[in-house]
Amino acid sequence: MSNLRTPPSADIDTPEELLANAERHYSSSDINAMRAAVLEAMAALETFVSKKVFSSLDGKLDPLLVRWLETKTRMDFDSRLSILVPVALGRPIDIRGSLWQDYQVARSIRHRVVHAGARVSRERARFVIDTVYKWLAFLGSSVEIQVALLGLRRFFERQPSLTINNEREAVDLIVKYFSKSKAVDVLSEEVLSRSNFRPDVVLKFGPYTVVIEAKFSRGQNISYFVADITSQLSHMVDEYRAAVGAAVIFHKGEVDPAYRSIMVLQKGKLYILAIPV
Repeated sequence: MSNLRTPPSADIDTPEELLANAERHYSSSDINAMRAAVLEAMAALETFVSKKVFSSLDGKLDPLLVRWLETKTRMDFDSRLSILVPVALGRPIDIRGSLWQDYQVARSIRHRVVHAGARVSRERARFVIDTVYKWLAFLGSSVEIQVALLGLRRFFERQPSLTINNEREAVDLIVKYFSKSKAVDVLSEEVLSRSNFRPDVVLKFGPYTVVIEAKFSRGQNISYFVADITSQLSHMVDEYRAAVGAAVIFHKGEVDPAYRSIMVLQKGKLYILAIPV
């Protein structure tokens, strides 16, 4: 368990949580919520770039220089994106390309919201959110998958009347949830049967394949399931050449605070999500 990521501070949202908030605001019937959707989405991009860039630069440059760059660019996100990203992540930015141009438009929309209180149409809010997804994918993030897992948890939290008594019922509800999304394909039983390591659910998020295992806990220590499933899930990821594997633990009883956010193992290869039921 030593390779578990330290849980984020309760008052600092992760990029995944910020994007999940953006999607929640976007799904609102209140047109004024589109402003919040834009702000949360752009904050997700800024937070991800900041964490990714400076942690990478720490291994390449003198720590004092890294801290100076962090301070120098604190109010200059364009420089972080166009100058520091290529140095830190080895991903050149084409400032004449569509990705950069879309970012400029999204940034302009955000600035009008912040500095002029401008209204935002649903179409423009969607553009900003989708632009952030494109940038995160370009930067090597599977954040969209994590947002989907957080959405799965909210799906259950909003329906307290749902009862789950075993893993089969949990799997059925996971499939039902993701089958409603146009952005996700749930692979067929025939595809699953071809593997020696058969996960409960296999999803396709665009280029990403995600394998999911569901576990049902009747008040046992969640750490037991994490330790038990890690090796099995890792084999499934390799078998399916998946981007990540996710274990969704449906837990009867109070969930330990350490598992209230998505936990990441094996350098982003495996995710652990606990859902109280």
